[in-house]
Amino acid sequence: MKKLMSRFALSVGLVSALTFSAMAQDPAGQGGGRGQGGGRMMMGGMMGGGGVTGLLMMKEVREELKLDEDQVAELEDLGKAMMESMKNMRPQGGGGGQPPNAQDRQAMMEKMQKANEENEAKVEEILDPKQFDRLVGLYIQASNLQSLNSKLVATRLGITEDQKTKMAEIAKANGEKMRELFQAGFGPDAREKMSKMRDEAEAKIKEVLTDKQKQDMETLKGAEFKFPEPQWRGGPGGPGGGRGNRRPGGDGN
Repeated sequence: MKKLMSRFALSVGLVSALTFSAMAQDPAGQGGGRGQGGGRMMMGGMMGGGGVTGLLMMKEVREELKLDEDQVAELEDLGKAMMESMKNMRPQGGGGGQPPNAQDRQAMMEKMQKANEENEAKVEEILDPKQFDRLVGLYIQASNLQSLNSKLVATRLGITEDQKTKMAEIAKANGEKMRELFQAGFGPDAREKMSKMRDEAEAKIKEVLTDKQKQDMETLKGAEFKFPEPQWRGGPGGPGGGRGNRRPGGDGN
């Protein structure tokens, strides 16, 4: 079973790598629609950046869910299928080595969002209801307000279209502020400014939620789970460097 889990972790890990690589094509945090772009910069942590399927690459999460060998095998097949479907989603860029334009990025993000929702539905079919509810709870714990981007969470909380629009506007405004900060040069006080922007944006997001939705969100989390400490790949900046160097889930064995 350990071998099966390792193979599955590799499949999902590669899918996640493809996903984050494609996301990196939109440094301004735009082109992501309601659940992407600036929202990721505002509320993101790489821990939950791959949605519920991303969490499954962590061996600690798989152990917490007590997956059996049949489930692991099915999830491994799903991971391979995800990999194939996402290979062609990354924008190819324009002629002369130019980066992909905003329209191409937008189209890619929409395809990825649709694919992610389809894969989440398949994961729900593979896991039993108790396992899947726990997985959703772990995703909320890992991603906090970013989890509101997920249809799984939004549906359970009864997030309305009006609320989604308001949250998207907050995310877009925060993404624009982040872009301006980067364009001005990443000075010594940039981290502090980014942290303040994030806190302010999250406070605004919370105001969009009703008291019942906030309470239900806490209930959905379930028992507190201790996630593995983020590990860092070597390279410029080392530990504490860019977010893109963070590798969730450790070795995935």
